[in-house]
Order: sequence, then C-alpha cells, then structure tokens
Amino acid sequence: PLEEGIELRIAAIYASHGRWARSLPYYDAWIAKHQKDDQLWTGYNGRCWARAMLGRELDQALEDCNTAMRRGPRNSQVLDSRGLVHLRRGELEAAIADYDAALRLQPKQAWSLYGRGLAKKKLGHDVDGEADIAAALALDPTLTRRAERIGLIPPAKKPDEKPKLDAAEPGPRA
Repeated sequence: PLEEGIELRIAAIYASHGRWARSLPYYDAWIAKHQKDDQLWTGYNGRCWARAMLGRELDQALEDCNTAMRRGPRNSQVLDSRGLVHLRRGELEAAIADYDAALRLQPKQAWSLYGRGLAKKKLGHDVDGEADIAAALALDPTLTRRAERIGLIPPAKKPDEKPKLDAAEPGPRA
C-alpha cells in the first residue's frame, strides 16, 4: 500500500521542479482523501498555486485559495498564491491587497514583492512597482526569468537580437 499522504509529497516535488500540470492530479487525489485533515489547506494552496503558475483554471484556483484561507491559518503562502491568481485575472487592486497582506506577515517574500510590483506597474505606478521588483530581485535574482517562463511577463529581448519588424510594416528597402 502507498504511504499515507504520499500524493501531497509527490505533488510538492513536481511543483518544486516547475511541473505544475503534473502536480495537479496528485493534489486532487490528496484533497479528495483528506477532507478532515488539519493540513487540508496546504493541498488547496498547492493546487491554487499550480493553477496560478500555469495561468489556467483561474476561477478554480481562486476557489482553492479561498478554501485554503477558510480551512487553515492566515499565512503569507496562501495570500501570495491568491495574489498571483488575482494578478493573472487582471484584478490588480485585489492582487495588491493580497500581496500587501502577505508581506505584512512575511516582509521578505520575493514572489509577493515581485507580483505586487507587476500589479503596481500595470496600474501606472511605475516608480513604486520598480522599487518592489528591485527589492524582490535582490532577494531572488531568478524571478524575472521564472516570470518569463510562466508567461507572466514577456521574454526580454537579447542584447544582440535585432528588433523584428511587424508584419504590417514594410521591410528595409534594397
């Protein structure tokens, strides 16, 4: 027989390696079997985060985060996850509110700083947004690359890369 609760550990391993889609069935299985578990919120939060990282099933992701908030302690992880869901959904004020709450509990949570910075920039608060992003990158210099990889921000242009002409623009004349 499988070790009790192994699905949650497998899901967490997949998630820690950025294999978000692979983690989802394991979160589903663990949640289904552990409805009375004191740690149920961790499964809901993990599934919320995986969906948010994938940028899909965002309504279900928000429901998972809200369930995690109701079933567990108020903590920065769930607030950070829900902030990312709101950011992905374009609910920028709600994202900032969740990131603010997460950062009150865990002031050096890099993803929360980064997400809040992105939300602020999208609202036109460029100086504050850049300050948050700089603080986040000081804590975790890999965040921009990770945000690009999940489609949260567009990929940076390589320094030696020539700008691509828009298909509607005429090319250089010979």
